[in-house]
Amino acid sequence: DIDASKAAAECVLSISAATVPEFLQGGMGNFRFCSATCCPGNIPFYPASYSSQEDDSFAIGLENGALAHVLLSQSGSISNISKIFSDGMTAALQPLQKICEDEEQKSSSFKFLGIDTSLNPSLDEGGSVAAAIESLEEVCGD
Repeated sequence: DIDASKAAAECVLSISAATVPEFLQGGMGNFRFCSATCCPGNIPFYPASYSSQEDDSFAIGLENGALAHVLLSQSGSISNISKIFSDGMTAALQPLQKICEDEEQKSSSFKFLGIDTSLNPSLDEGGSVAAAIESLEEVCGD
């Protein structure tokens, strides 16, 4: 829908220039705004997700910038990222996945659709993905 896309683009531009309220200054408003298109139903990608099923369902989306920072710091080098991230994300998310699967088993109507593992930074201290990347030796030159 071209009209909807243009309206979303106008929102992004307006939000990026906003100075009131204070938390929108410096373009931070767009950190809190999502514009998404062509996302299928039943995906755990927030905030663009929606259910296209008649059955009740749920998925989990997390701010994981702090976890990314820890895992990239542990990696130390780009060559180690794949293994460290795989092992670290698995260790961090499997307990949550088990809880969700257990709840799904208890319910006759709720279906667990998964966990969004994409990098989702936060504004909290230690939640910057960029700062996490800068901890790699190839980036910071250590």
